[in-house]
Amino acid sequence: MQINNLKTNHLVNPLGYELVKPFVSWIVENTRAKKQIAAQVVVKKGLNAEIGILIFDSGKNESLSSLGYELPIELEPYTRYFWKVFVWADNDDFAESDWAFFETAKLKDPWKGQWICANLDKEIHPYIRKTFSISAAEAQWARAYVCGLGLYELEINGRKVSEEFLMPGYHSYDSFVQYQTYDILEYLQKGTNTIGAMLGPGWYKGRFVFRPGFTDIYGDTMQFICELHIRLTDGTELFVASGNDWESHSSPVKASSIYDGEEYSALETVPNWSIPDSFGNNTAKDNTSKEWASTKLTNRATFDLRERINPPILIHEKLTPEKIICNDIGEIILDFGQEITGWVSFTVKGKNPADVVKLSYSEIMQDGKFYRDNLRTAKAEYTYISDGTDAIVRPHFTFFGFRYVKVEGLSRDELTGFIACAIYSDIERTGWIETDNPEIDRLINNIIWSQKGNFLDIPTDCPQRDERMGWSGDAAVFCETAHQNMYTPAFFNHFLQNIQAEQEKNNGAIPLFAPTPKPKNIDEENPFSFILNSAGASVWGDVGSILPWSLYTMYGSKNLLRRHYPIIKAWAEYIIHQDNENGGSGLWKTGNHLGDWLSLDKEDERSPKGATDVYFIASAFYYNTVCIAKKSSAVLGFSDEYEQYREQAKKIKEAFISTYFTVDGKLTIAETQTALIVALYFELFPLGKAQQLCDALVKRLESKDMHLDTGFVGTPYLCLVLSKYGANKAAYSLLLQNTYPGWLYEVRMGATTIWERWNSILPNGKLSDTMMNSLNHYAYGSIANWMYRYMCGLNPVEEEPGFKKAIIMPMPDLRLKKVHMIRFTASGRYEITWEVQENGVIAYTVTVPFDCKALVKLPGKETVTVLAGDHYWRI
Repeated sequence: MQINNLKTNHLVNPLGYELVKPFVSWIVENTRAKKQIAAQVVVKKGLNAEIGILIFDSGKNESLSSLGYELPIELEPYTRYFWKVFVWADNDDFAESDWAFFETAKLKDPWKGQWICANLDKEIHPYIRKTFSISAAEAQWARAYVCGLGLYELEINGRKVSEEFLMPGYHSYDSFVQYQTYDILEYLQKGTNTIGAMLGPGWYKGRFVFRPGFTDIYGDTMQFICELHIRLTDGTELFVASGNDWESHSSPVKASSIYDGEEYSALETVPNWSIPDSFGNNTAKDNTSKEWASTKLTNRATFDLRERINPPILIHEKLTPEKIICNDIGEIILDFGQEITGWVSFTVKGKNPADVVKLSYSEIMQDGKFYRDNLRTAKAEYTYISDGTDAIVRPHFTFFGFRYVKVEGLSRDELTGFIACAIYSDIERTGWIETDNPEIDRLINNIIWSQKGNFLDIPTDCPQRDERMGWSGDAAVFCETAHQNMYTPAFFNHFLQNIQAEQEKNNGAIPLFAPTPKPKNIDEENPFSFILNSAGASVWGDVGSILPWSLYTMYGSKNLLRRHYPIIKAWAEYIIHQDNENGGSGLWKTGNHLGDWLSLDKEDERSPKGATDVYFIASAFYYNTVCIAKKSSAVLGFSDEYEQYREQAKKIKEAFISTYFTVDGKLTIAETQTALIVALYFELFPLGKAQQLCDALVKRLESKDMHLDTGFVGTPYLCLVLSKYGANKAAYSLLLQNTYPGWLYEVRMGATTIWERWNSILPNGKLSDTMMNSLNHYAYGSIANWMYRYMCGLNPVEEEPGFKKAIIMPMPDLRLKKVHMIRFTASGRYEITWEVQENGVIAYTVTVPFDCKALVKLPGKETVTVLAGDHYWRI
């Protein structure tokens, strides 16, 4: 019996994160036991767990849940806490975990460091540094508390601190700024040390927000704040804080932009700029003709600085080119075989001073040539100017969405060490599905890659063109799939806090994306003015209810639900207010909504909103939000609010049915696929009419030769309602459809990620559109949620969330012969396999984790309840 997966606030050994009320969780594995009888959590504080001071012991407790136990302790700043758990099982098994830890940052301790900037032109990318001495004794504990605006990379004594990139990440800088904490002990030396940072504009001040683009959205100056806290072996403490006694210098990064890329001139490198010499000076002063400038204090206040909440952005995979293309117009193009988000690192050898190497990034080739028109105004380039020495090169303050890279300035024979680095937030994969159909497996792989490529600090719409924003609607429709594929609570907690920050500026309304950039010089005539200033659209705003509730259902954490309940409540109250302002009918009949975005049933070819009545959609999602507010208030014990939302939900449902259905159960609006899907999914139909609606949906699909015409609203729920209401065969037909429009059409056209449009690439290989056509857009990847829930059969239970109880109901189709799923849930590993054998019998294998139970519903069989262990059936 082993205790694994120890997490604090859904993070492994968090250092310097926002903790507030720390809650711990774990998973028990490798035991024949069925249930947990009791558990015990102990907490120590100090530099070492073995000799730390015991500050809390829960005692052997029968009520502790592995899904989360809130520690009743008062946190102190700059303190490491160690914790472990003991578990007793029903077969007398016993286990003791290893020690895990969490460490606080500054908490409410005032900052000694000050915001500083280089005493240079505001557009110059600077180095900022400070030399200090550790002369009394060796360091035994050392931390750096750091933030840079827009982006920074930290170095100490010539070494980059941590493996993170693009810090401090992307968030609502006009509401808060998050600082990072680093353990820097290994970087320090007795004697003279130098700490330094490179700064870039990033999202904070660089070009951002659609075309033509805007700059200085949150500020016009790159700046830096830092504190080093060092405890020496002789008991003394050393502080190094940013101030105007630091110095600055221009860096080799001459320009950088999230959209446009980066230009780096090695001719202007300052050698050893963060390495001190033996005399306590920087060797850089002896190796450059330019003296270092001073720094100056900025007027940036520190009141909005808070501990970090975002998981780190790391390199997770490295790819080498699958092929090198040399076409008839002399282009050299690297094909990495997979669309990713990140950049290419490479080696420069044998070049002369001032020689230029340029990389251009794209998603697709056209007619055998490099192509990037669908990136709109994003240049997506990296330019390196050589100083004549050999070097390994990478960007510092940008990223790209790409499969292809055009190389200029190197011959084919000079291509050395080209590696595509895939970067995204540090979220572990938790779900795997394999089938006997290689196209389905490729589709699943595409969904995973789109999630990876767009989960870069926030859930972006796309990673390549001049957008890359946290569109709320995409997250709303994909979040359940995201939870299935990867462990997302910490990632989405960061996103939700940005949503809340923007929501507070909009009286409860949620904008179309968060963070919401606020360009200072945009006018009403700009075509994107409406989008930037819009808040309160249905579906997109409903991320404020759908996402927190899906987190609770999937992970079972009341702490997270309590943290985000104000978002749910404010969004529900906003819609109720809109309803009441319009007469209080129980429907949402006002506002500007995006509808079934990019559906194929639109009557007006110029409109991307689809043919389904936007107020029908808005009212259905209104009902769903109020239902989520009702359920959430019940879980959290807010009885008065529960009653309020219960009555409101009843009112909405009655109004919806009486308005949108005739007495014989037919829709009073245009009967689109999406309208039928929405009514079925939210159970908004007259009593006894579910089958009638499902039959109508199937007929509409059959009229299109089993093709969908749904967009962002209808697609995520389409197969779910078909399987739920008895049309499972139709759901599989849609999954297996390999002609346009369909998921396998994309696969057959060579997609390696999910497309924004069903016809992003036409059958002739041409892009269908250049204005709004991303080849890496995760929303339609929501089909994977149906795969987990119905093809494989694993479903959570809201009353016992986090998969402590599950409903397992695989629904096979003989067009597939084998399906195998592994899901590492918050409660442990579920595994489901079904396989069609030669005699037509289907063999099922189900594995339920420790301390869980499952209701197993197999075709043609009575439901049975099973506990932890492996279970087998042949039907």
